[in-house]
Order: sequence, then structure tokens, then C-alpha cells
Amino acid sequence: MELTTGITVVAMVHNRHDDRIQRFITFLTRQFVLPYEVIVIDTSLNATNQDFSQRVCQNITHISAPGDTINKAYAYNLALRQVESEYTLFTDIDILFHPDFLAKIAEMFKGNPQYFIQAVTTYLPPATQTDDWIELLSLAKHYGKEVSHRLSPGACQAALTSWFKSVHGYDERFVNLGGMDDDMMVRARKANLDCIWIDEIMTLHQWHEKSKLKGMDGKLFNADPSVIVKQEWGTWV
Repeated sequence: MELTTGITVVAMVHNRHDDRIQRFITFLTRQFVLPYEVIVIDTSLNATNQDFSQRVCQNITHISAPGDTINKAYAYNLALRQVESEYTLFTDIDILFHPDFLAKIAEMFKGNPQYFIQAVTTYLPPATQTDDWIELLSLAKHYGKEVSHRLSPGACQAALTSWFKSVHGYDERFVNLGGMDDDMMVRARKANLDCIWIDEIMTLHQWHEKSKLKGMDGKLFNADPSVIVKQEWGTWV
């Protein structure tokens, strides 16, 4: 399949029915360079999730793939199979992007299509209401959470769609939260992609209670993984 120029944004939602989803979508529709498509894999047990379905707009594909557990790697790979654009950006449904973010990434890829791009993020305080970026950034800075590469591998990961497909996507052994993005980062380095970080704060993480599943798959992380993974869930054959 010949891929179309542009960037597809992929995210997952699981049993979440709050305005964080709407804000995620809102900030993508405010991008100066719009995504080619936004694909949201909805693994909520309620597959019809009408509340979320009513939020989608023209360039957003909402795919129901209900499951009892969170498997973000599996969800990402379901979406990846359908991506039609040259580049794919995997991110979290809680991330908000600066209006110039996709434009910056597009310009970076023009300079080097072999980039593997990640971006540092920082955290918003609870009960944040404003949608003004400058105000949000100020609130995040005063909140005082750490900003570092160490905490940010899951904020976003962008590369050629063809490369993500060639390595069979994310490793689906990571069935909870955490580890899969670190794994992909190491695999990209081993594949000799030019791994680069956006250190300017252009992403913000919306506040939520910490999931009990966070970090449960850390023991699965291998510092020397295979670049191409063998999937066991049937999303890649």
C-alpha cells in the first residue's frame, strides 16, 4: 500500500468517559498542521460507548475493540494496521499538544525521514479548566512535576509508518501500562534510527489518578530486545 504524506495520530481509551478525551481531540483540531487522521482504539468494555462516539469529528476514526484488560500495545497495533499516512505518532489520550507541535514534527521529518521523535512532557494539576496553552503551561510549571526524558518515553513516539510496520509494532507481551514505550525506544536505537527529543515543553499531561497497573510490566523490559517482535495476539502475522 502506498502511503500518503502526513502524520496519523494514534491513541487508546479504556473505560474512560470524561472531558479529558474531548480536550485531547480539541487540541489536535487546533494544530496549525492538522493530522492526516486521528485513530482512537476504544478498548472499553462497553463497546458502543455512545458518549465518546458523539465526540468524534470528521478526521477521527473511533474503533471499538472491547477487552477485560488494558493492552495498549495491542490497541496501538490494531490502529497501525490501518494507518495510511507516511508517518505515525503514538501518544496517550491524556496528552495535550502545543498548536505548533505537528508542524514541528513534520518539519523535522523533512530534514531526516529516519528520525524517531519523542518529546518531554510535564504534568498539569488537578481540576485544570482552561484550554489556553499559555495558561496551561504556567499552571504546569507551578505544579512543579519533573520534566525529563526518563519520565517521558510514553508521551509520544513518532517515526515512519513503514518502519513501525516492518518491526511488527509494539511488543504485545506488555499487557498493562508501562514498559512498551521504553522497549520501542531501545528497538529504534538498535535499528539505527536517529533518536531525537523535543526538549522544549510542547506537550502537557492531563492529571488523573495513578493507575494500579502502572509499571506492572516493568519486569518484562529487556535492555537488549529484538528489533522485530513476534506477536502472539494475531495483530501481526
